[in-house]
Amino acid sequence: MLSDRLRRLLVPVLLAAALAGGLYLLQGRIDFNVADEGFLWEGAVLTAHGKVPLRDFYSYDPGRYYWLAAWSKIFGDGILALRGATAIFQAGGLLCGLLAARRVLPRAWQLVPVGLLLALWMGPRHKLFEPAVAMAAVWVGVRLLEAPTRARHFQAGVLIGLAGVMGKNHGGYALLALLALVLFLHARRLAPGGLLRDLAALTAGIAAGALPLLAMMAFVPGFCRAYVDSVLFFVHQGRTNFPLPVPWPWRGGYAGLGPIDALEQLALGLGFLLLPLTAALAFLFLLGTRAETLDRRKLLLAGGAVGLVYLHHAFHLTQSIHPALLALTGLPAALDNLRAPRARRAAVAVLVPLLAFLTLFAALPDMPLYSELTATAPLDRFVPYRLAGDDLRLPARTARLLARVQEVIAERVPPGEPVLLVPHLPGLYPVLGRPAPVSDFYPIWPARGEKDATMLREIRGSGVRWAIYSDYTDDEEPELTFPRTHPQVWAYLQESFERLPDPRLPRRLWLLRRR
Repeated sequence: MLSDRLRRLLVPVLLAAALAGGLYLLQGRIDFNVADEGFLWEGAVLTAHGKVPLRDFYSYDPGRYYWLAAWSKIFGDGILALRGATAIFQAGGLLCGLLAARRVLPRAWQLVPVGLLLALWMGPRHKLFEPAVAMAAVWVGVRLLEAPTRARHFQAGVLIGLAGVMGKNHGGYALLALLALVLFLHARRLAPGGLLRDLAALTAGIAAGALPLLAMMAFVPGFCRAYVDSVLFFVHQGRTNFPLPVPWPWRGGYAGLGPIDALEQLALGLGFLLLPLTAALAFLFLLGTRAETLDRRKLLLAGGAVGLVYLHHAFHLTQSIHPALLALTGLPAALDNLRAPRARRAAVAVLVPLLAFLTLFAALPDMPLYSELTATAPLDRFVPYRLAGDDLRLPARTARLLARVQEVIAERVPPGEPVLLVPHLPGLYPVLGRPAPVSDFYPIWPARGEKDATMLREIRGSGVRWAIYSDYTDDEEPELTFPRTHPQVWAYLQESFERLPDPRLPRRLWLLRRR
């Protein structure tokens, strides 16, 4: 017979596996993002072949690459293997979200709509690590509010350290949110131990969770310097995200849009508005929380704390909305007392249709399956395509582009020769089976300091004779075009390379050969 604890775990585990696995089976073979997904794919391939993230190539923090490289030993290093490994991590994040929600939901079947809500908002596929870590932070926060023992302070620290291994920003978010909960517990005298003791346990946990990163700094030559440089890089940039305008619902350009497009624009704006409103709501509940109400409010408070710090990441709505979704899942429980039964019923009556509307018109349109089912223009319709050994279904324009690039490179460039692909084409490296000749194979940030000169040295040192340049311009961010972000490399390409017109390539894709 299963114990009560295992029975309570069984439904969340099976549901998380079913949702992540089902989404992978439904759309794992649909579409391919040459830029962002290709950036992760090439980094995972390099890591699987012995390269060190950050030190040997520009990358995210190393945790996700070693996760993907480990699974590549079983699945291979194709694009489907990459998506399968991220889906496994997605299942872990969903499990954390469901375990957090289970703390306030009286019936196990209620996890099904909550799990579906969380799963449909997880995207894009190459960014599933972000919402998974955020939901893990909420779950750990709920456990901390339930029983602020020294052990759970240590566990919270472990989560912070592990989040930092996956991404230094996510480590920072988890630290701020969980530290705020610790300070709240002590300010209200709800923690049994002393503050210094609990902070010591939290710090010890952080060190334990960050042990893989600390070990790399200590034993992998050059990694510590590269990690520090990766922090200083964004300090020099003066920002960690590209400045994108928030599509608030009152600023949406609805003129000229059809009914469906207008609803999608409205839902997107309401989704962004939901994040600060949920954080503010959680803060209002926090002010009146006492020992007798803490248990009912724990999910709302934990989700609100994590959601508040994730506002910094909110320009990626599908990567930052999950703490708010979990907080709102906990709102009816926070209102569940004898004095507010009507408020609880009203909250459910408002939240269910609101979240259904946002999911239907803001989350679903971002899914690859939706794109395939709604494609009508001939070049947007999906066609079969074999990509580096995996059978996919790609938009006709993408399939044609990849086929023509592969044809041109195979015909003109001798086997084994490096090809420089800049700036928005990192996914072509694994597609062509040619490793990147430069460490920054997705050069979209301004090359402050020595990065421009370093890239130029790498191009010359690798003996690059061929290049493909994507002449993409952004009218809203003209300073982020390649000639401005990498002026030395651009000058070298203009002086030392000639453009070879080829009717098979799009007008914005240049084939360059060294003179």
